[in-house]
Amino acid sequence: MTAHRRVTTTGGKIALAAFALAALAGCSMATPHPGPVPTSLNRVVEVDRFNPPEGVITYISERGNPAYGPSVRDAVEMEEADDVDRLRDAPEDFKAFIAAEMAERADVVRAELAEKGTTEAIEDCDFTVQFRVWGIADDVATGRVRGCDLDSFDVIWQKKDGEWRQASRQQGGWDCAELDRYRVPAAITAAVCWYDNGRKTRAYNGPSGT
Repeated sequence: MTAHRRVTTTGGKIALAAFALAALAGCSMATPHPGPVPTSLNRVVEVDRFNPPEGVITYISERGNPAYGPSVRDAVEMEEADDVDRLRDAPEDFKAFIAAEMAERADVVRAELAEKGTTEAIEDCDFTVQFRVWGIADDVATGRVRGCDLDSFDVIWQKKDGEWRQASRQQGGWDCAELDRYRVPAAITAAVCWYDNGRKTRAYNGPSGT
C-alpha cells in the first residue's frame, strides 16, 4: 500500500506539472507575437491615381517590385528643369526643389563621367539626368534618379524644418524600416519591402501604426 501511495503521488505530481506546462503553452498560443507575413516579390497592386488617399498626390498606376521589373509604372518623367510643370498639383516649393536637384545632379554626373574619361556624347546618352517622381504627401515624396551611364536609385525626399531634402536612397527595393521611418504612404511606393536584413519581403500597405 505504501508503495502504491508513492506511485500515485508521483504520478499526480507529473500530471499536475504536465497540466501546468500545457496551460502555459495554451496561453502563449492564445497571444502570439504578431510578425510580418512573407509575401512573394511578384505582388502587384493597381493604383487609382485620380482617387488617392487624403493628403496624397500619386502619379503612378501600378505598384510592383524592381526584382520583377519597375517598382512602379507611369511615374512622371523629367529630364529638363522645365519638366517639373508635369507634376500635377505639386506644391511650388517641391517643384523648385526638384528643378534645383536636377541641375545639381547634372553637374555631378558630368564630373563623374569626366573622371571615367568619357562624356555624354561618347556614351550616346539620351539625357544627362532623369528624375521620376512617384508621388507626394504632406512632408515626403518618392521617386527614382538616373544619370547618363550611371546607376539609378530610388529616393525618398523629406520636407523638414520647411525645406525639402533627399532623406534616403536605395537600390533593389526599399527596406521596410526606411518606409516606416519616413511615413511613406503605400500609394507612392512599391508593393513590397524588405525586412530581416534584406532576406525576406512582405506586403507594404503603409507605415506601421496607420
